[in-house]
Amino acid sequence: MTAIYEEVKYAVTLQRDIKIWSDSQSSLKTIANGSTTNKIEREIQTLLLHYTNIRQGWTRAHVGHLGNEMDDYLAKTAITTAGVSIHHVALPRCSGMGHEGMTGAVGP
Repeated sequence: MTAIYEEVKYAVTLQRDIKIWSDSQSSLKTIANGSTTNKIEREIQTLLLHYTNIRQGWTRAHVGHLGNEMDDYLAKTAITTAGVSIHHVALPRCSGMGHEGMTGAVGP
């Protein structure tokens, strides 16, 4: 969900029609559900409602879609390569298994 949030925030800066693809059906369904209380999910919903030029779509994972395979490769490279700049994003409490202040890494 954090990756989708970062993608949507970046898409806002582009100011053109864009479609963000995800292989996470559960994340897309959660975003589509208007009753979430999660801060990140609500922010994504608010941005998508305000910026109608940004759309989302689902793609099947691990079936050879070039963009999705490249995304997986870049994500793996970002977390396994020494010297790669890591951007730490605070995760909601439920994502940190109950530990306050945990952060997740989002690649460059």
